[in-house]
Amino acid sequence: MSVECVPGLLADIRDFVATTYYSKHEHGVDLGGILLGQRDGDRLLVLSWVPIERGSDATAHFYLNPSDERSLSQQLSRLDQSHHVLGWFRSRNSGTLRAEDHDRDLHQKFFPGAPLLLIIRPSHQRPSDAHFFMLSSDSTFLPINKLQLLPPQIPGVSLSPTHAAPASHRTAWTLRSALFQAVTLFAVFSLTLFCSLLVLQWFELANRSLPKETLNIQIKNTGADLNVTWNNSASSILSSDAAQISFGGEKLKLSRSELIRGSLQLPMKTGTLEDFEISLKVGNREEVARIIPSLR
Repeated sequence: MSVECVPGLLADIRDFVATTYYSKHEHGVDLGGILLGQRDGDRLLVLSWVPIERGSDATAHFYLNPSDERSLSQQLSRLDQSHHVLGWFRSRNSGTLRAEDHDRDLHQKFFPGAPLLLIIRPSHQRPSDAHFFMLSSDSTFLPINKLQLLPPQIPGVSLSPTHAAPASHRTAWTLRSALFQAVTLFAVFSLTLFCSLLVLQWFELANRSLPKETLNIQIKNTGADLNVTWNNSASSILSSDAAQISFGGEKLKLSRSELIRGSLQLPMKTGTLEDFEISLKVGNREEVARIIPSLR
């Protein structure tokens, strides 16, 4: 009879045993689980597993007290019937990895007709040894597979040389790891690019909205009139309600609407050839523009 496991299942069991071993007791607690799958003649395919529930008073070794046994019975009755119970597994921290009498008693009581038992040694950093056992017709467990499960940081499952993992399993793990790394790198690159574009757009908008401080008053002689213009986006103009233009000894007050318009037509007065000067005063800021006679 042959035993096969879907990719990743043995690694998940190894991680569960290694990371949960010290969670229930300061000296560690052996854990167990139910193996589920399908039968196809002499071929057993393990598809999934569920942990065996143990109470807070669980002993370090894998012995089920009456409360644990009642919990296991209820757990077995709630299982999804789409998969068969193929057996169970347990961890063993000390001694050799072999099935003992109490393992046989528990198997016959809760897993009659199921052929498999997996015993695994918990380990955080080093590879974990694991043995598959098959229940024989005389109710003894016979070892069938010796495995070595690699630590979590090393993807994949490594079996002993006499029981090497199928090439399809190793390929599936390699492809899954490469795909995960590619998706992670793409996500990080996309997020970085998105944040960079947001920062550049913010700076561009800030520069566009930054008002120019100069009034930039200018005069253009159109013949009969003078066309006076100024920078209506200057902060001093945007924050003022009124202003004043001085020209030829006269003073003209500008309303906010005239100030925001940014231009004004003034009558051209004949006079001497002295420089013609116009000043614009907005708040505390004043700028002057003049027309040189030779340029009229």
